[in-house]
Amino acid sequence: MDISFGNITDIKDLVSVLCIWGICYLLSSMEGTEMVIFYIISVSFLVVIAGIPGNPVVTITAVICICLIITGLSRSIYNPSATLINDEAILKIIQQTDSLQGYIFSDSRFINGSKQELHITAVNFLSSKKELAFSSQSRVTVILYNSNRFFKGESVELKGKFVLFEQGTLIFYSSEIHLIQGESVINIKATALRKSCIEYVYRKLSGLPYEVSELSAALLLGRKEDTSNPIIKLFRQAGCAHILALSGMHLQVISGIIAWLLSRIMRRKLSIKITSACVMIFVWITGGKPSLIRSMIMFIILSNRRYQDHLNPNFLLTALSYTIALQFLLFPATCSGPGYYLSYSAIFGILALSGRIAILLPGFIPNAVRSLLSASLAAFTVSSPFLVHYFGEIYPIGILASIPITLLVTCYMVSSMIILLPFPSIDFFRIFQQLLTAQFKFIEYVTRFFSRTPVLRIEENTIFSAFSVSSGFMLLTVFISIEYSIYKIRSLSDRSVAGDSYQLNKQ
Repeated sequence: MDISFGNITDIKDLVSVLCIWGICYLLSSMEGTEMVIFYIISVSFLVVIAGIPGNPVVTITAVICICLIITGLSRSIYNPSATLINDEAILKIIQQTDSLQGYIFSDSRFINGSKQELHITAVNFLSSKKELAFSSQSRVTVILYNSNRFFKGESVELKGKFVLFEQGTLIFYSSEIHLIQGESVINIKATALRKSCIEYVYRKLSGLPYEVSELSAALLLGRKEDTSNPIIKLFRQAGCAHILALSGMHLQVISGIIAWLLSRIMRRKLSIKITSACVMIFVWITGGKPSLIRSMIMFIILSNRRYQDHLNPNFLLTALSYTIALQFLLFPATCSGPGYYLSYSAIFGILALSGRIAILLPGFIPNAVRSLLSASLAAFTVSSPFLVHYFGEIYPIGILASIPITLLVTCYMVSSMIILLPFPSIDFFRIFQQLLTAQFKFIEYVTRFFSRTPVLRIEENTIFSAFSVSSGFMLLTVFISIEYSIYKIRSLSDRSVAGDSYQLNKQ
């Protein structure tokens, strides 16, 4: 039985997506006792909802929510958070540590080019004085003074010291790091293969100017290693920072090229399977970011459907609801943070509102521009509350700037992929380098133009109010678009009835 999304004005269908998403949001922020209380209250309520006859949409939604709650409860109990330490005795013991052993659970990222941050699961806490040696599975943030990149899955030993910040937050500062033998041979080989792929991309981009290679690495690998890079700041100030975050657009470019090439040499079904496998490999290489996992799951769901279904917003909303549930069940660790909520809010806005917002736009706008503008406005409308909540600022110009910059970045991304190919002659390679550099300069010029517009900044103590206002604006847009659509449909219906009456009278 499918979750059937009929007319978007039907409140049951709209709630079925928002309910699952809301459950994921609550689960991602709860731990321990809060989680157990939420489990007892919500599961009892959802069991009653699931038993209501005649509403299969709500019934299936309630069942999925129960599964999500049970999964979240298990994750909370068996993987407790250890970010804050409030016990002074434990703090004094841990601050004696001058060596950590563990494994990296997310790729390192550079901070201002001089140091980098990595997150490890510390297994052993050691002291050179032999006064301290104990084992634990604790998440530790490490600031590392080392120019080499380090990757998810690598087992490491770090020399350094813990530094205590406000509210009991500990950060390990290290200037020395050593790779150690991991436990699993398969894990070692998989990590080495992924590292080789990433290093290959960097080697191919090394001949480009610094800022050009950084933008290519951000689009191909999702690695914005130097956050002080001017082009990254320009994208943010132009309201287009989301374009640099790997998501459905980037996955669509890569999968589209692969599918087009495979369709020339094999049958469609086989090409779809190989393309899906390539998409999963790409997501694995880039580190499994929340927005990419969402795009991967949705791509696999849509690739096995007819082309007509891709144009049906009702089916797309159904696919989105399944994607939310599958991501939480299969990849629960990715269901939190700005990337997760901004990704889902943007895609939900596009699917639910873009068609209705397009009706509200002036009639003289060409259809192609109308579609792009309505999609951009819909994504901004639904995601703006989360932008305010996480960053405290909004760049309204992004509604317009996203259209040309997305097209330019797509072309730039394709050119960056061509650079990775083996060239028969160094002359051809230099030609493409010059082409990529020229594209970069044009993108920089366009983003600089849009970055000069005003920004709406929200003071920290007013973020909640701004979040409420943004949410109200989003709901108002939904209400107006739906009411206008109903009005237009009724007008067309009245005209049709009037026309039929006129024809009958004439006869």
